Amino acid sequence: MKLASFNVHYCVGKDGRYDPYRIAELMRDIDIVGLQEVEVNWDRSGNSDQPAALAAALPHHFTAWGPGVDMLKTSDEPLTPTSARRRQFGNMILSKYPILTVRNLYLPRRGAVDALYFQRSALEVVVDTPNGAMRVYCTHLCNLSTNRRIDQLSYLLDMCANANREGSMFVGRHRDLSWSSEGDAPKPPVDAVILGDLNFTPQEPEYELIAGDYNPYGFGRLRFVDGFADAWTAAGHPDDSIPGAKTIPDACTHFAAGDRDRGMRIDYCFVSSSLLPRLRSAELIQTDISDHYPVVVELQR
Repeated sequence: MKLASFNVHYCVGKDGRYDPYRIAELMRDIDIVGLQEVEVNWDRSGNSDQPAALAAALPHHFTAWGPGVDMLKTSDEPLTPTSARRRQFGNMILSKYPILTVRNLYLPRRGAVDALYFQRSALEVVVDTPNGAMRVYCTHLCNLSTNRRIDQLSYLLDMCANANREGSMFVGRHRDLSWSSEGDAPKPPVDAVILGDLNFTPQEPEYELIAGDYNPYGFGRLRFVDGFADAWTAAGHPDDSIPGAKTIPDACTHFAAGDRDRGMRIDYCFVSSSLLPRLRSAELIQTDISDHYPVVVELQR
């Protein structure tokens, strides 16, 4: 079973061409896909409906769409309820397996004055895979500061940890039997993955928050029973989170301003500790159809 995280740069490639269909073609054989920077009704992408275009191009995938930004599309023409459109920007998950439940989680924010800032979100779905239900999160953290990312990542990790305590999103009985005539939602499964452009490198403090403490006495990165592991290093790639280590260019997922000397590994698939025995591989797909490379992780079915 293959999973991928891909920041699609609103479907505009390094060649400046807008084309959601080549995004879909690259992801066609991936079982569960988490996409970031998907948008609806933006001038720069022809005011297209990208979730609809991607869903149409991948008819064998179930889909979930979670905008963080959702605002009225302004126009010089008089607005009416029937002509008004929404300008949206956020995350999308596509799955060859049924998506049982969907939640769109809004991450903490503190608005900046002089720098571009927008509402970030995390899309949570429960997928019915051949190995049982799995929670999948797709997110895109703030690019402005470590403190903001720590706030957002802490919130997301708390949501993950509290999933079982919160329970199913729809469960229980009511004296009006119509409420329970269609069955309960599934219980939150233990297995979980976090896919996303997290906007931090393995050398930054945010990484330790999710990947575990670093032990300098031979144990390396500590993976906790109730925590997550970086699928890239867990699959055998060099651990670039060790103090003093640097990410090799072939492992970078994004290059600032397209400069090969400014490469960063900021796109990830984190897997819950329960999934580590099934982890088989992790790789990048080097492509020019976005300004990021997809991270593809394979789990044993």
